[in-house]
Amino acid sequence: MVQVKDGKIIRRSLPKTGVLSNGRTVSNYDRLPAERLREEGWLPVVTIHPAFDPEKEYLGTPTYTIEEDGVVKEYQVLPLPDAPDDVELIDLLEIAVIEITEIIGKLKEV
Repeated sequence: MVQVKDGKIIRRSLPKTGVLSNGRTVSNYDRLPAERLREEGWLPVVTIHPAFDPEKEYLGTPTYTIEEDGVVKEYQVLPLPDAPDDVELIDLLEIAVIEITEIIGKLKEV
């Protein structure tokens, strides 16, 4: 459930204790009847998990679409970034070793 006000999501989870629109504080807010929660702006969320190849793709940050009777949370499938090749990794490691060696040398001088 998410709470929607003025076309925007303002809360993403039901609190245990909450304040009703009339200003009254209630415990077990998360157990209010569905009809009352709807009056308070709470809508159910339907999450769409698209199929993807985890070796080549990942799920990006979800987007939320507010509809009359609920909210759709949908993930976009994005390609994994290209991994550096072995030669590039070796070059980076050699540079790191040189820099660390220089730092150690300077520390010994102190």
